[in-house]
Amino acid sequence: FSNMKRAVARVYEALERGEIITIHGDYDADGTCGTAVLFTTLREICRGLTFDEKKITTYIPHREKEGYGMSVETIEHLHAPEKAKRVITVDCGLSNTPAIDRGSDLGIDTIVCDHHTMPAQLPTSAILIHPLVPGETFPNKNLCGTGVAFKLASALIHEARDRGGAFPEGHEKWLLDFVAIATVTDVMPLKGENRVLEKYGLLVLNKTRRKGIQKLLDVAGSTLGKLDTVSIGFQIGPRLNAAGRMTHAGEALDLLVEEDDLRATTLAMRLHELNIER
Repeated sequence: FSNMKRAVARVYEALERGEIITIHGDYDADGTCGTAVLFTTLREICRGLTFDEKKITTYIPHREKEGYGMSVETIEHLHAPEKAKRVITVDCGLSNTPAIDRGSDLGIDTIVCDHHTMPAQLPTSAILIHPLVPGETFPNKNLCGTGVAFKLASALIHEARDRGGAFPEGHEKWLLDFVAIATVTDVMPLKGENRVLEKYGLLVLNKTRRKGIQKLLDVAGSTLGKLDTVSIGFQIGPRLNAAGRMTHAGEALDLLVEEDDLRATTLAMRLHELNIER
């Protein structure tokens, strides 16, 4: 992506200064998976390069109370108690120029990872990572939001490796389970690069070490090693989406990034119950 080097530099500048970085995702499976991609990547980079992982925060709006995208109220909230200095939007942001401009006034830089249709007005005070913005030469125009976030995560990992972090070549492939889930749940065409991401994402998903996904598969009656796009579309996706539709999508995100077995089990059961209720 043409703006990738700028985005990576801004993120590492914030890490070096010990500033709060907030990942603002959407409330569907694509938004939560993309937020999980960047949160887990930055958490791992912080651990590997001795930055403060507590400075990495997330924000998912409430579907009914706040609606889609990033609002001016949200950016002011992130500035007031948390003093965020960097906001990375996932699966949203391109249509949120007022919020991005307000953030700029407050000293908040925004990086937009999005894939939605072009609005009439594009943000000028944000770094845009989007396959459809005018002049963008990145060839895959059909990435989901998580796919765009994966590209940023890959670039961040590459930089971490250059800085001496223990990230072997190809390390980013372990994020492809999230990409596989989001590509199917967002109904993106499985052609070209998307088909490659899905194929290898399914390989990763079928041997996932993520506690939350493992427990979610248990309650859904799915079997590791036998997961395919149907498993995602009818077993995994609906349970992740149920959180945002019934309560708050933050519960789905919590599951995706959880590292504790017992907590992951509790969260998986919760999403399963919400899906039954839905």
